[in-house]
Amino acid sequence: MVTGNNSIVTRGEFIDPAIEQLSSKEGELSIFQAGDGLSFSLAHKPTGRIVLLAEYELSSDPNAVLELLKQFNEPFGSYKMGWKSNLNTWIPKALFDESKFSTYSEATLGKGNFAFTEMDEMESVLIHERIPAQLERVAEVYSNLLALPDAGIHATAITRHWKTRPGQHMYIDYNPGALSVTAVSNGSLLLQNTYAIQSEDDALYYVLFPYEQLK
Repeated sequence: MVTGNNSIVTRGEFIDPAIEQLSSKEGELSIFQAGDGLSFSLAHKPTGRIVLLAEYELSSDPNAVLELLKQFNEPFGSYKMGWKSNLNTWIPKALFDESKFSTYSEATLGKGNFAFTEMDEMESVLIHERIPAQLERVAEVYSNLLALPDAGIHATAITRHWKTRPGQHMYIDYNPGALSVTAVSNGSLLLQNTYAIQSEDDALYYVLFPYEQLK
C-alpha cells in the first residue's frame, strides 16, 4: 500500500482473508508511531481477532497518516493511537494542579514540549511528550479516538490485567540503553519509571531498588 504522494512506504503486511467479511463498525484500528515508523493492527472487536497487521515508514508530511487511513473505504467503529514518549512522569490526581503543570514538567523532566493526560482509572495524571504531528492531524479529524503515549497504554493494560488478581507484581521492559519498571498492587498502579542505563550493574540496581521499596 503506497500513497500517491509516496509519503507512506510499506515495509510488510499480513492480511487475514477474513478482512473481506469484516463489518467496519465492528473493527477497531490501533495505530502506533515511533520515530518515522508506523505500525497498525485491525481487530474484530466482538471476537478480539486480529485481521490485519502492517508496518510503514513515514515521511515528514503532517498528513501522512491521514493519507494512509484514506485507503480504507469506510470508517471503523473505534480508533486507538499511541506513540513513543521517552520522557514521562506520573503525579497522583489528588495532588495535581493544572496551573502548575509547567512547574511539574520542568522539575521532573526538564525543559521540553510536554502535555498531560488525566488517567482516571489509575487516579493519576501522566505528563509526557506531546503527540507527534502526524497523529495530531488524525485526532483533529476523528472524534471516536483514544490517544495515549506508550507509558499510558502499558500502565492501563497491566492494571486491568491484575485488577482481579490480588498481590503485588512488577514488570521489567529492557531496551538498549533504557530499562522501564512498572509495579502494580491489586490492580492499582504503584510505580512506572524509565531509567537510562549504561551497564548490567545499572540494570540490576534499577530492578532491585524498586523491588526493595515495594516488597
